[in-house]
Parts: sequence; C-alpha cells; structure tokens
Amino acid sequence: MSHPANGNPTEISSALHACVSETRAQIAAMESLRETGDRLFASICRGDTDSLGDILEARTAACMKLSELSSAASPLDRNLDQLAASEHPEIREAAAEMLQMTRQIELLRIQILTAQHECEEALRAALADTARQLRETAGEKKVRFAYKAATAASPRYLDSRK
Repeated sequence: MSHPANGNPTEISSALHACVSETRAQIAAMESLRETGDRLFASICRGDTDSLGDILEARTAACMKLSELSSAASPLDRNLDQLAASEHPEIREAAAEMLQMTRQIELLRIQILTAQHECEEALRAALADTARQLRETAGEKKVRFAYKAATAASPRYLDSRK
C-alpha cells in the first residue's frame, strides 16, 4: 500500500483505516495462536498425547496465517503520536486506535513467547519423566529375569528336521 507523502487528510485517513483493518486481522491471528499455545500447554500438562497432533496442526495454521498477514501488511510511514494529535477527528481516532492495537500486539507477542517457553519446559519435563520410567522399567525387568526360576520343561529344538 502506498502512503501519501503529502499531508492530504483524506489520503492519511484512508491509509490509517487500511492499517487499522490489517492490524485487526493480525491481532485476531495472534489471539488464535495464543489460544492454540494455551491448548498445547494444557494438553502436555495432562499427558494427553492423543490431541497433540490436532493442536500442533492448528498452531501451524495459525502461524502461517499470521505470517501471511504480517508479510502483506504495509507499515504506516507516519508518526502515530503526531497523527493522534491531529486536528482532524477521523485521523486522530484512527491513530489512537492504531496506538492501542500496537500495544495489544506487543502484549500478545509476549504472551505467545511465554506460552512457547512454558510448552518447551513442560515437554522437557515430560520427556525426562518418560526416560526415567523407561530406565526403571528396564532395571526391574533385568532383576526379575536374573531371579526367575529356571523352567523344568524338556528342551525343545527349533529345527524339527534333526
């Protein structure tokens, strides 16, 4: 999207409204990504591995959607703080909304990264627990085998032709 180089209020307002619309779509995609991250974390904590595939697919789709929206969005080439102080009410309101959405995007970004970190930590803990359980089970099988009574049955030969 081309942004006006001159100070035409109509063009500025139009560019702002286009950015507001694009930013709303980005926020919706980020909220979807945050929600799937929350579901992933809850599923990991419950040990529910059956739903992980579906959640990871939804998370991948949300990441792709956000990527598409972010790459298609045009940055506003104007200072939002200056536009929020504009004498034109429409420009002032749109700029104030963009400033608010910019703060909301930053908060969502932090929440998504925090959830990602929590998921990674939960997965590490679950893998360590699984590895510990496997080692314990293998050790128990070795002990049982070592102390198992020998069978008294006559030996059977695998090769019946002999």
